[in-house]
Amino acid sequence: MFDNRNIYLWGGDVWRCFQINEFLQKAGIGIAGVAFDEEDSIPDTIPFDRQLIIPFDVFLEKARGDDAIIIGCDSNPAKEEKKKSYVENNELGDVYVSNYDFHIEYELPYYCEHANQKYEISFEDKMTRWMDSYLAEVEFWNNDVANPQGMYWNHYKDRVSRKDFYCNRVNEIIRPESVILDVGCGICSQYGNVWNNAALDVIGVDPLAAFYNKINKRSFAKYVLGNHFPTVRFGMFELLSYQFGIEYADIIIIDNALDHCIDPVMAIVECLKVLKVGGVLSTFHHVDEAYKAFYSDLHQWNISCDSEGDFIIWNQENYINVTKLLEDYVDFELVVSDKITLEMPFGGVMCNMKKRKSVPQDFYTEDQKERVGIVLEKMMNKLSDTEYAEKVLELLNNHEKELEESVKPELEEKGINDVERYKADYSRVVNSVSYKLGRVITWLPRSIRYGIRRMRK
Repeated sequence: MFDNRNIYLWGGDVWRCFQINEFLQKAGIGIAGVAFDEEDSIPDTIPFDRQLIIPFDVFLEKARGDDAIIIGCDSNPAKEEKKKSYVENNELGDVYVSNYDFHIEYELPYYCEHANQKYEISFEDKMTRWMDSYLAEVEFWNNDVANPQGMYWNHYKDRVSRKDFYCNRVNEIIRPESVILDVGCGICSQYGNVWNNAALDVIGVDPLAAFYNKINKRSFAKYVLGNHFPTVRFGMFELLSYQFGIEYADIIIIDNALDHCIDPVMAIVECLKVLKVGGVLSTFHHVDEAYKAFYSDLHQWNISCDSEGDFIIWNQENYINVTKLLEDYVDFELVVSDKITLEMPFGGVMCNMKKRKSVPQDFYTEDQKERVGIVLEKMMNKLSDTEYAEKVLELLNNHEKELEESVKPELEEKGINDVERYKADYSRVVNSVSYKLGRVITWLPRSIRYGIRRMRK
């Protein structure tokens, strides 16, 4: 790959140094050293051999040779620009300063090639992982977004109070009668529901809707922004056609959610079934989010565009070219952004899929009935788990303490003691989810419904 040349990592971010070093090791390539800018502090604990670290002045001397390759390890755009300026003013070896350039040119092709061009998953194992991880997602929205002390509080206030619909990916095809699903929307849809001063049918859908509706209702939307809080409908990507029927929506929007799915290919197929012919499935994702997050929590899949301009999904074991899979049914429009941010170090990818003709009901989902049973069984098992119930209560009650501090004067004025009032929150969440699961069950064949009823007893 690099013709036996000396490779130096130029930090940066320790996490990115570790990630690139791990990639090079898998590719059978060693590194000659790691250097950090003089103003950077090196943590006491680093995830690689500390002996690899060399002083910055030594690094500059060694990096000027023709046999040197320097790989920048910053996810901060400002630091990347500083490194680029430094390179221009010094005679260094071959330099890959941009996270985006190095990832697209080397890491992405390598991992996709070594996934052996296969897509084979254990739905049950992935479902178990999803069930064990989703409270971390609730905690993010709970603590970092819908929280006056959270990093994204201002974003939350804008999100829940937005009226006029705006999504530049689909604005040109909106009609007053359009039915729009925002699937995997999180705490609520971010796009608004008014178009040309008239109500627009925009439905936020998320499998964690019961939690998000509870947070929106009892917490900040109610006490800070008024009583008209947004609501989210329960729905899972992998069961979408069971819940909304065939050719229901004119537009389906997905933002940074396919990487959370149990089976993202099944999720796309289900969305296409729910979409009307001529409708558009519009997605936007941070490129290779799971890889960036070291496959933590719900981040299990990477969304990318390959060198041929095709839409691809991959992880450590799997790879699939979605464009080739669906080319008989969909017209693809892809736009890749190499603009990087702290949250999006590898850029972003937008993919609009215009449905050209109906997707067969048995396309890709031969074991759909069995998968439905797995989903429902695991959800019911989780709802009966007392340890899980304690985690939910702890999460919601911690949220209450922060709420009391942030809106205490208003709460006292209203005479409300929210901590006491919501000690029974878990049972309400269970009831809400159970009701929505019941709605899903009505879509199933009679034999499966009967089996699920016996299971629940």
